[in-house]
Amino acid sequence: MLCLYNISKEYAPGIGLLYADFIANSGDILAIVGPNGAGKSTLLKIICDVHRQDKGECLLNGKPIFQCKNKIGYLPEIPYLIDNLNAYQFLKFIAGMKSITTYENIDRLIYYFNVEQYADYKLKNLSQGQRKKVALIASLIGDPYLLVLDEPTNGIDTMTLIKLKELLRKRSIKGKITIISSHVLDFVKNVATKVVFIKEGKAILENINMQEIEQIYLKIFS
Repeated sequence: MLCLYNISKEYAPGIGLLYADFIANSGDILAIVGPNGAGKSTLLKIICDVHRQDKGECLLNGKPIFQCKNKIGYLPEIPYLIDNLNAYQFLKFIAGMKSITTYENIDRLIYYFNVEQYADYKLKNLSQGQRKKVALIASLIGDPYLLVLDEPTNGIDTMTLIKLKELLRKRSIKGKITIISSHVLDFVKNVATKVVFIKEGKAILENINMQEIEQIYLKIFS
């Protein structure tokens, strides 16, 4: 269970982001939705302990999030890659950071996302879409309990998108939590089980029919 209690973050003088309490339970795929600049990426960084909140608590299964980093996978909107490594070297490096010494999970993900044909290419020589897939695989190493994806659909091809949806559904069945931020409402509609809308610095957890998300989005943000 992921619990956010009265989280607030001031990211510029006099400007605060206040997030009402919300909870993601085991098996949830929770989407963070809002216009550009609403604070979606900031919230995800707080959940991953990349940024610290000014007030409030972020807990994973009752523990402060900073004590749970080995249970978190994170895909930032702009991936952090080491360009002088090849894809496979980079993924092994990430595994090492997570104290993982066997690479069956990496090999399986490389095959699943069709990265094997350029796994030995240096990252600096890959296209943006290829780099995004490598970063996505990096976030999935170790099958994390909490997976946080910031705009995961940006720059990926249709087949990768289909496979990502399938993988997220399988994670949900296994009781794992996924938090996604996306401006692609069709993607949200097809994968999310819950939606948090961010408007005017406040996060609102809505219990909605996902098939009506486009109409609700227009109603909230028009």
